[in-house]
Amino acid sequence: MSSQIIRLPSKFLTRVSLPNGSDLNNMVDQINALQAPGSNILKDQALIAWDSFTNQVSEITLGGNRQIVPTALNDGASAALFIIQDATGSRLLTFSNVLWTGGVVPTLSTAPGAVDVATFIARGRKLYGSIQTGFS
Repeated sequence: MSSQIIRLPSKFLTRVSLPNGSDLNNMVDQINALQAPGSNILKDQALIAWDSFTNQVSEITLGGNRQIVPTALNDGASAALFIIQDATGSRLLTFSNVLWTGGVVPTLSTAPGAVDVATFIARGRKLYGSIQTGFS
């Protein structure tokens, strides 16, 4: 059996009509999601589970001190998280399974409405992260 390479002119792939049970359409959906992930708003709660593979660009507005646990860590996948202080500010966010630049856990901006942006790359069971603070 010979293999064929199909080259598509479009940046995004198109779903095709295939028999039931085909994994190709699912794969096309995953590739498209990786190319243009959009932004996902995470639910503010005490313990936040963040599927950092499916929701590569996410945001959370902190309504209190929170803990976030990244899940679905796939080697080489990257993700970004917008961390927004609510109108009260001074909220804390604790991360699980994250190693930070220089081994130092970053301090978030505390002003009401402040925005920090954390970026990550997955390797093994950890995310390697860095953060930029003080957007407003």
